[in-house]
Amino acid sequence: MPIPRAWTLPFILVSAHRARDLLPPATIDAVFADQLQSLAGEGQQIIVRSSVVGETIWDRGTYMSVVVNLTAKDWIERFQAACALVIESADSRACGLVLQRFLEPKQRGEFGNLARISRTRDQWEITTHEQDRATSLRLNVQRDAAAIANAPLWPDRACLSNGCSVRSEHG
Repeated sequence: MPIPRAWTLPFILVSAHRARDLLPPATIDAVFADQLQSLAGEGQQIIVRSSVVGETIWDRGTYMSVVVNLTAKDWIERFQAACALVIESADSRACGLVLQRFLEPKQRGEFGNLARISRTRDQWEITTHEQDRATSLRLNVQRDAAAIANAPLWPDRACLSNGCSVRSEHG
């Protein structure tokens, strides 16, 4: 079951076979630099995330992700250094990269269907964390209303007016 596109920030995938092509001494050409700038959007930040070949849910949190501010004069060098750190965090495992628009998190939480919740695929749990407490909501996809796939995850008007709406275009 894929995540709806409207729920995913714009991204560029770099295969494990090509990820090291972004590291020094390689140069980033102007077309790719423009693509990264476009990807970053108004916030002018991207996050370089790992995509380790064979990674499982149990590996979650093992590998590095690095935020890069594209307004710095040396942003290309910082981007390449971030790519190197992420690839190195995978040790000797093949590692691709996910380059994604970065939004500062407003809340922390999880959404999933793990065996501890249900043995079937119709039971889901959403947990949010705030300071010293956690709040959980469980959903049953056979009984509860389906999500609207083309609607953003946060319909908060203040957020939308500040330019942090999710867009469905992808790099």
